[in-house]
Amino acid sequence: MLHKSKQQRNQIQKQKRKMIFQLKWGVSKYRQDKRTGPTTVHPRSKYTSHLMEEETKRIRGTD
Repeated sequence: MLHKSKQQRNQIQKQKRKMIFQLKWGVSKYRQDKRTGPTTVHPRSKYTSHLMEEETKRIRGTD
């Protein structure tokens, strides 16, 4: 077995997680906010998207 450095292993894990994330949510990696998860809401009602906006603002600490 090839011994990989811890850093390499972590990076591979990260990539795997990202791929799974993208498969699950169908978000482009550019629009993904690391802290809040996907920026697209699947039940795309005005209400839920509004709630999401509020939530991301709260988390990012912006207005």
